[in-house]
Amino acid sequence: MNGIQQRVNTITRLLGADLPLPKKVTESLKAFSGTDITHVPAHHKKSIYHFLHTVNTITARYPFIKTDEDYSLISEADLNKILKNIQRLCLKLLVD
Repeated sequence: MNGIQQRVNTITRLLGADLPLPKKVTESLKAFSGTDITHVPAHHKKSIYHFLHTVNTITARYPFIKTDEDYSLISEADLNKILKNIQRLCLKLLVD
């Protein structure tokens, strides 16, 4: 799970950075991109799948999102929901 911990550390730095909200969301999501979860414990996989489902549910309301720049068109409330879910997932992945 070392690779995931490194990604969580990267995301933690991003969440604390002075970035515009849409940039925080896109950069945090990119940090999870390509993560191999083959050997991740089942309870963590469940959390990851739930996270993906939640983010997909939110972004499905914005079918015009094609690029990172388009995230600026998502409401601040929805961006904050995504960030809150990113934070929640990071905490779950760090607590074993």
